[in-house]
Amino acid sequence: MRVERIRQAPRVTAPFSDEAWARLDRLGEQVDADLVAQDVRLTMGGEPTFISIDDFEGAEWNVSAVGPTKRALADDLIRRLRERFAPGGFLHYGQGKWYPGESLPRWAFALYWRADGDRSGATPSSWPGWTSPREKANDEAKDEPKRSAITPKAAEAFATALVARLGVDSSYIIPL
Repeated sequence: MRVERIRQAPRVTAPFSDEAWARLDRLGEQVDADLVAQDVRLTMGGEPTFISIDDFEGAEWNVSAVGPTKRALADDLIRRLRERFAPGGFLHYGQGKWYPGESLPRWAFALYWRADGDRSGATPSSWPGWTSPREKANDEAKDEPKRSAITPKAAEAFATALVARLGVDSSYIIPL
């Protein structure tokens, strides 16, 4: 694993003013109302723990954050889950929890899909990250990681379409 800082956002060093807090609170209320109006349901669950049947006593399944087979097996599992429950779903591999005393954050695999199977709307069909499963995430079983075919221009098109679809002001798009 490695961590690269792409951009350092300014940190809040003083409490919000009453006016700023009121604006933030109103925005949160509007987001909640929009989610209810559009029947969007967000869930957050606990993390299931999986242990390899082939090496259940190995350090990577008991005490170590990573090991020689854990990530490849996790990749295989999430891809099989996508095939079974969410064909065409979007795989996201990103940063997971960062536990005290560990030098780097752990990784997390996520799978997103719509229950109705619709892949239109805020995701333009020209955005390769949504339409081509091979470009969504590296195949962890292979030695060479692939570079994504998603270009900055495609990412900008996606972000622009997404904020328009959500009714959010485009000034919230932060180019990197």
